[in-house]
Amino acid sequence: MRTTQIGYIIIILIICHSPLFSQQNVSIHAEKQPAAEVFRQIATQSGLIIYYNPANVDSLIVTLSCTDTQPIEAMQQILEGSHLQVFPFANKYLFVLKDQKLITSLPDNFFKSSRIGEEKSNFATVLNKQKEQKVTSENKVYTIGDASTPRSGTIKLSGHMTDFRTGEPVVGAVVYIENPTIAATTDAFGFYTLLLPAGRHNLQIKGIGLKDTQRQVMLNSNGQLDIELEEQVYSLKEVTITSDRIANVRSNTLGVERVNLKEIKNVPTVFGEKDVIRIVMMLPGVKAVGEASSGFNVRGGSTDQNLILFNDGTIYNPTHLFGLFSAFNADLVKDIELYKSSIPAKYGGRISSVLEINGREGNKKKFTGSASLGLLTSRITLEGPIGKKTSFIAGGRTTYSDWLLNLLPEKSGYKDGKAGFYDVNLIVDHKFSDKDNLYASGYYSHDHFYFDSNERYSYTNANGSLKWRHVFPNRMTGTFTGGYDHYDYLTKTEENPAEAYRLRFGINQIFGKLDFTYYLNEKHTVDFGGGTTYYRLNPGENLPNHPESLVAPDKLQTEQAIETYLYLADRWEINDQLSVSAGLRYMMFNSMGPRTYPSMILLYYPVKEQRQRLKPSTFFVLSRPIMPQKSDYPPVMLSVMTSLSKLDSILYNRIYTNCRILPSCRLPTLGN
Repeated sequence: MRTTQIGYIIIILIICHSPLFSQQNVSIHAEKQPAAEVFRQIATQSGLIIYYNPANVDSLIVTLSCTDTQPIEAMQQILEGSHLQVFPFANKYLFVLKDQKLITSLPDNFFKSSRIGEEKSNFATVLNKQKEQKVTSENKVYTIGDASTPRSGTIKLSGHMTDFRTGEPVVGAVVYIENPTIAATTDAFGFYTLLLPAGRHNLQIKGIGLKDTQRQVMLNSNGQLDIELEEQVYSLKEVTITSDRIANVRSNTLGVERVNLKEIKNVPTVFGEKDVIRIVMMLPGVKAVGEASSGFNVRGGSTDQNLILFNDGTIYNPTHLFGLFSAFNADLVKDIELYKSSIPAKYGGRISSVLEINGREGNKKKFTGSASLGLLTSRITLEGPIGKKTSFIAGGRTTYSDWLLNLLPEKSGYKDGKAGFYDVNLIVDHKFSDKDNLYASGYYSHDHFYFDSNERYSYTNANGSLKWRHVFPNRMTGTFTGGYDHYDYLTKTEENPAEAYRLRFGINQIFGKLDFTYYLNEKHTVDFGGGTTYYRLNPGENLPNHPESLVAPDKLQTEQAIETYLYLADRWEINDQLSVSAGLRYMMFNSMGPRTYPSMILLYYPVKEQRQRLKPSTFFVLSRPIMPQKSDYPPVMLSVMTSLSKLDSILYNRIYTNCRILPSCRLPTLGN
């Protein structure tokens, strides 16, 4: 790496011609002058040598008036309120550094080799100790494996990247070597795997919002290197707008949008809430359904053809309070991925898009919390460690929006109405070893509202999941996931006992899946796995809601089904001009019986209300029971992406769906 990328560009402002470098007090009178010019005046008057990085002070404007002041005091006044600090050395020099301490000697163990495992959790909370440790980590050599019996050929290096302040996994960080160019990216859990030639390498680590760092490693055999990273604070300068049109075409995954935690934090709030679904609606190809409606449309598809996952659990209604708020607490969201066209083979069951929302892990260093009070909602978050290997994060939200409805005019029909919601989240993770991690997640939300004293509405989302991630010794990782999802909707009336009814719908599903990733080499990766989902659906029941109710009980038969799938995906970067991403998914959907259909009669009610209704007749005619059977179409999905040149690519994607929702919302239409 060039020296300009390693250290600061040091500029000597002035060298005093006196042999003793005697320090003199200074008198400075500056009015909105560049910091570099004021530094030059201080150096001239004091006879000191000042070192600084021009890039750190190019936007610093100084207004200062001082007489007969020590140079160090004048410099401190100039740098007050910035990220810069001044450090004297040997009564001859002043160093201006950004977010760093001046290190005048090497650590005691600088020239000592280190074994794997010494990297973990060595960052001190005191700033000078932290910087000393970082210098040591970047320059000392980490020996991987037994040096007495080194191996030749390709060696597997894996590890876990975390934030050194909180211990949370770092997602999307890139670790690479330059010659030959071999790179890897940390997954959703912060793990990475590199296949490198035996010998010594200089690992470069970079990431969005992270300070660039490096590690020197000597590879003798397969091993692990865990790395702790620091956040990088950037000074805001001019805004540069660039186009990613060519980059989008060159990518193997067209139609994929990603939003990380830092971008979520920068989104403007609505009524004090950062809305995850609103963030998704701002992405290309995504459109809001309409006012007072839930869900969103992706490229003209209906709302029920979007698979929405939160920590692997399915969410059927992603909004609160008529679509004003997202059903997800942004304080617990780590990142968002939206697949609009090249949907990976491991996903299925919906044909428009897959929205995957991952919750973040709790702080592994200390207990922290936050609370927020808004116009319509309040929320609270608490996180921290449980022992040395376990952490948790919990959050909850609620609303007190009734006062807003009371302000509406009488003729609106909504005055004196009631509307509210609440949701709670809990995420726990435990590290058994460097190769085994366990993650548990739970989510529950409830909405209720009414606009007159008669009809009341409510619906509930709930899911829970348990995930185990294991690193196998043969270049393979595996994730084993199981969970439960639930959604129900309820409408009821109570005011008129004779007509009081309770209409309910509900769906429950239990799922389990296995996902494996095998690294053939640094440019060739294979994903494979499978899973099954059991559906139990209550299509609807209408029951009396009062002892005096005249409503006849009416309940549709419960439906059951099992969906099983296997998938295989291959990602292969053949050369700089050609890369292939292909996937094959085989799915089997079995309906489960037995089930009977009665004959139906048409009833007409001419009194009070014009309405028609189908109801079972008194003469039942049993149809043939529906037994488990395969679906009628061949359930195969194939996705292939080939990048032929900078401006050419080929994409083929085919996918099936087995479940549909009857939505009460406005569907999009295509214009001329």
